[in-house]
Amino acid sequence: KAICVGRVKVMVLCEYAVGFVTKMSPEDCVVELLRLYASEKKYVAAVLGHKRKFCVGRVKRMELQEYAVSVLTKMSLEDCEFEKLSLIAEREREKDYLLNVMSMPPPWGFGSSLFGC
Repeated sequence: KAICVGRVKVMVLCEYAVGFVTKMSPEDCVVELLRLYASEKKYVAAVLGHKRKFCVGRVKRMELQEYAVSVLTKMSLEDCEFEKLSLIAEREREKDYLLNVMSMPPPWGFGSSLFGC
């Protein structure tokens, strides 16, 4: 069952709490800043294992850090709005993972254009 969070200024979900994004209802949901952080793949495994895509509603600014970047591949474009999307990877292994996600075909990746191919 989806949960309506209403209007929220800042929502920070770390590690296993990142999975909460799959429970958010896009209806009447407005979040100014949604920050997701996962330091290891195991923290996003449940989200990546979801069969259906999810939507977080209207988000002014979304920041995905480290392995949380991968949840982008499970997000639906329908009913989702972002003004600004930041993808952050600070360690080398997460940078490689980020490049893999961004090399996916559009809408979430840039395909081969990321690498100038």
